[in-house]
Amino acid sequence: MSMDQFKHNIRKVMARKGGSAKELALRTNISVVSVYAYLSTKNNCGLNASTLELIADALDVTMDELYRGAL
Repeated sequence: MSMDQFKHNIRKVMARKGGSAKELALRTNISVVSVYAYLSTKNNCGLNASTLELIADALDVTMDELYRGAL
């Protein structure tokens, strides 16, 4: 799976739950600028497994759900 698919699935969950990048930043203790960079389709910045786990926890989904897009 590509990182773009992870990003797409994160945005999909955020849209479904009505969350914003700012809220995600607050829940994960990641800067808003970094959250926007992570979610950008034009940027392949340092989104790694531990960051994905933080995001999954903040969105109340599993890593498997983010990976498969079964949301």
